[in-house]
Amino acid sequence: MQLAKLKFLRRFAIPLLRYLNPGDITIKNHYTGDTLCLHSFKHKGYWYHGKRREHETMERFRTIIGESACVIEIGGHIGYITQFFAKLVTKNGMVVVFEPGENNLKYLKKNIQTLPQVTLVEMAVSNEDTVAQFYLDDLTGQNNSLLGEYEVLAANQSAAFVELTKNQVTVTTCKLDSFLRDSKHLPDFVKIDIEGAEVLALEGMTNTLRNLKPTIMVEITANHRAAADLLLAQGYELFSPDGKKIQNGELPNGNTFALHPEKHKVILEKLSWS
Repeated sequence: MQLAKLKFLRRFAIPLLRYLNPGDITIKNHYTGDTLCLHSFKHKGYWYHGKRREHETMERFRTIIGESACVIEIGGHIGYITQFFAKLVTKNGMVVVFEPGENNLKYLKKNIQTLPQVTLVEMAVSNEDTVAQFYLDDLTGQNNSLLGEYEVLAANQSAAFVELTKNQVTVTTCKLDSFLRDSKHLPDFVKIDIEGAEVLALEGMTNTLRNLKPTIMVEITANHRAAADLLLAQGYELFSPDGKKIQNGELPNGNTFALHPEKHKVILEKLSWS
């Protein structure tokens, strides 16, 4: 029986692990075999859940992303998925990962240092080219957000049975449209996982959606209707990781794939999605 499902054991085990604090450790990435540096408590989800962690989504990445692809990862955390993307595109492709959180960058930099196809951009992606307040969580670093009040963070704190603090810092933000205008990167795939600020990122990449039509995976945890409408307006169709099509009027929640029926016809056939 999994500890994750035993609430009464989690109530004692998780605070105890935080108290004992074994510190930084290394494990093998379950999908690539790369060495992954992480904090034993803050990043426990990686070593505890292993390959069960978002497995269905990871397998969809494997089908969608080809060798030599250009991948934009908005929200890199500590680089677990970045390593997987780097393996999928091989050294002939490119991964551009955006991560502004200083609590994550220490680990992310270590975890991509042997991957020449990965470029790190220490900025937040939003709907403006400016500076903004950014909120760092000391629980996992996965809840860092441009939103000062992020409901999912409170729920995660409750589930972890530990108190957390948020630190407010200033970060540079950019629109993806602006970044791509000034670079040679033409993304085939964009992953967005930025804790409630996904609508801001989508608003800042409307030209990219309209002109390049990359495949998208966005974790939608706030402003669900607005996120869906932005993608639907550009001709995308929305799917859950299991291939269920999200119909007009339905609200996407969590990991959501967006594909264009004409541009991505071959990929949709490979996935058996319609």
